[in-house]
Amino acid sequence: MECGHCESVNWQRVLMTVGIVMLCASRLFAVSPKIAMDLRGKATLDRVNVIVQFTKTPTARHHQKVFSKGGTLNRELGLVKAGAYSIPASALVRLAADPEVAYISPERPLFSTSNGSPTAVLDYHTETVNASAAWDAGLNGTGIGVAVIDSGIIDIPDLHGQNNLVVASQNFASSASKGATDQYGHGSHVAGIIAGTGKNSQGSKYFYTFRGISNNVQLIDLRVLDQNGAGTDSQVIAAIQTAIQLSYDVNGCLAVTTAAELYNPATGTWTSTGAMRATRMAMTGTVLPNGKALVAGGQTASSDALSSSELYNPATGTFSLTSRLITPRSDHTATLLPNGRVLMAGGEGVNGLSLIKAELYNPVTGTYSTTGNMPSTRQEHTAVLRPNGTVLVAGGKRVTLSTTTVLASCAIYNPATGTWTTASSMVDARVDHTATLLHNGHVLAAGGENVSDELSSAELF
Repeated sequence: MECGHCESVNWQRVLMTVGIVMLCASRLFAVSPKIAMDLRGKATLDRVNVIVQFTKTPTARHHQKVFSKGGTLNRELGLVKAGAYSIPASALVRLAADPEVAYISPERPLFSTSNGSPTAVLDYHTETVNASAAWDAGLNGTGIGVAVIDSGIIDIPDLHGQNNLVVASQNFASSASKGATDQYGHGSHVAGIIAGTGKNSQGSKYFYTFRGISNNVQLIDLRVLDQNGAGTDSQVIAAIQTAIQLSYDVNGCLAVTTAAELYNPATGTWTSTGAMRATRMAMTGTVLPNGKALVAGGQTASSDALSSSELYNPATGTFSLTSRLITPRSDHTATLLPNGRVLMAGGEGVNGLSLIKAELYNPVTGTYSTTGNMPSTRQEHTAVLRPNGTVLVAGGKRVTLSTTTVLASCAIYNPATGTWTTASSMVDARVDHTATLLHNGHVLAAGGENVSDELSSAELF
């Protein structure tokens, strides 16, 4: 009886211990309706790639919510108020508890329906959609842009009309070595259906001309599938986001892109290199002492000022994100100082108004810090590093809620004190001009425009 009693007590203790463990585990892995079902079984020590949707388009403050839980940003997905991150699975419940987090889903892989063996055939599609009726009416796609979000497009004769039909390309796939060139086949097949000219299937030995529906459209090649026809959710979302942001005229002249290229002075030719992490225009580019290039700020196709910054590594031909500007800005200046830091001055802010603020980028820490404000707001000005280490900022324009004024005023920044002083004004007010440091230490300001006219005048400081 005594032993049986002890055994009973021991079993009770075991059951109580198991119950407590299960209760703790249930609390630790508490299910949140904000977390996708296929994320709930992940081991807590695993890092997982996720897409976090917020209640509003994420800013640096929202990204910090993920960073503080051990996460890193892979890609911004502003189109769907989200970002793609890598984060410890153990942090998902805490992140989901944030009221500004709307939903967390896994970064799901995508695959071609042909499962790696494309067998699609370009056949009688033109008859199916009665394309001949459009052709008879003189419609051939002129002035129309079509984004092909697929495995890329191969440069073949069938995709050359009067000009190359592919007017822009960008690679979102994980394999970056081939750029946006199709390594799988399906994207080129789709491009042929849309715009093939039929050049490769004309003549007596062909029984059928494989012609596209609108063979004078402008194709935008956005590659999201790799050589195996595989990709991810965020790659497709980013491509759709880019397609929406891209703004172009009837000649296919793009206003905003992520594309970058290199000029080789030895051969006098340009070659493509890795794409930026964000589409941007009106940004600055500065070569740092370590050989990398800092690209900062700018604006989107919808004229929204950006705070994001990137570093280009010429050794790898790739861009990586660095810290954000404290103040989003475009049409600003960036000047490398003798101490290795970069001065960001003025520009257009998020509200479309000119900025008075300046800040410094430290390439050693990869962070921005504030410095003294300029004497007045300005954008689209020039900045020149002078031989004594100070920076001359000249001209530009001032945009307020009620007026736009072209400026003749100038200011000088002293890195030793972090302050600005007013300098002599230019003879002519000018914006979008050039400013060049001459060997004698003078600064040449040339051209630009004033309120009503383009300028041919030049002057020396």
